Amino acid sequence: MVVGFLWKQSLLLPASFLLVSVLGSIGMAAGSVVILAPEDRISIARGAWLSLLGLVFFVSLFDLLNYVALRTHIGHMFRKKYELTLVEVLDISNKPLGAPTKNCVSSSSSIVLCDWVRGLHMVLYSEFSAFIPLYV
Repeated sequence: MVVGFLWKQSLLLPASFLLVSVLGSIGMAAGSVVILAPEDRISIARGAWLSLLGLVFFVSLFDLLNYVALRTHIGHMFRKKYELTLVEVLDISNKPLGAPTKNCVSSSSSIVLCDWVRGLHMVLYSEFSAFIPLYV
């Protein structure tokens, strides 16, 4: 019984590590994209790196939300007030990872794209044709 408890406790990551991994992954992803020039292409290695950072970001954010909801005093009060089960807490902590987070990431990448192509003629570049309505 004690060995099982210690094993479960060793698998738990502290909240500070989760927060650093959330902020670090989004910061490194932004930093690796901001240094690119508009004419640069994203290599396969950089694309894989960005995908890995995205995976770390979403998993760490999910774990951080679960940590706050399940292991802090505020989370305990919230669960007790609304009589939430573990399944409901996991479902609630999954909600911010859906549309709001993806919209923020998409909006920030659109801002970078608009900044890069400010001086370019949009109609001449077919890869930017989906963004033409943004400039009309």
